[in-house]
Parts: sequence; C-alpha cells; structure tokens
Amino acid sequence: MAEEPAKRVARLQQQMHRLTQLRLTVLHRRQAALRADERATVAALDDCVDQRAQNAALLHRRLRLAAGELAAVAREIDAQAQLLIGQARRARQAEAIAEAREAEARLALERRQLGDIIDAALGRTASLPQGAPSMMRGGREEDAT
Repeated sequence: MAEEPAKRVARLQQQMHRLTQLRLTVLHRRQAALRADERATVAALDDCVDQRAQNAALLHRRLRLAAGELAAVAREIDAQAQLLIGQARRARQAEAIAEAREAEARLALERRQLGDIIDAALGRTASLPQGAPSMMRGGREEDAT
C-alpha cells in the first residue's frame, strides 16, 4: 500500500532535521579544530617573539586568517542552529498533520461501519413480518385484530 502524503512529508521533515543536526555537528568539530589551531599559532607566536620579525608576521597573518574563519564558522553555526529549530518545528507539525489524518480516516471508517450496522439492522427490521416481535419496535407484538 502506498504511503500517505502526510506521512511522507513527516518522514522527510525528520530526515531534513537529522541532516541539519549532522551539519551542525560537523561545524562544531570544525570550530573546535580552528580554535586548537588558533591556540597553537598564538603559542608559536609567543615562542618566536625573540626570533626574526618575518616569522612573527607570518604567524600574525595566520592568526588573523584563523580568527576570520572562526567568525565565519560561528555565523554558519548560528544559521544552522536557526534552521534546525525551524526544521524541528516543521517536523512536529508534519507529524501532527499525519496523526490527524490517520484519526480522521479511522473516524470515517468507524462512521461507515456504524452506518452499515444501522442499515443492516433497519433492513432486518423492515423484513420482519408485521406480527413478529421486534426489539426495534419496542418488543411489543402488534395485534392483527
């Protein structure tokens, strides 16, 4: 049987949510690596203060690049975090819609089954002879006199 569109949307929203979580995790790891590189560069810069000025300039440039990249990663983390929040909300909404559709389908089926039961009961009542007792008629026999 084919999957309901609402369920497909809910499943897709969940997959997108997991993908965004993965992206955010990768960004956090990259940020941690950049911070470690930044600390190593600062340590190297401190060590070479006594050495030639050219080495210090190269390390200073590397430190500025790392700081710029860290800022870019931080902005990307913020954007991914906001996207993750939105996707989580949409995933919950899609699940709620899918559950509501299932409940509506169950209710419609129950109503249809109840209607069939009522129709069958009324059909049997109509097919009973006039003098026969019937629970639908109050259980009283009608006099033919």
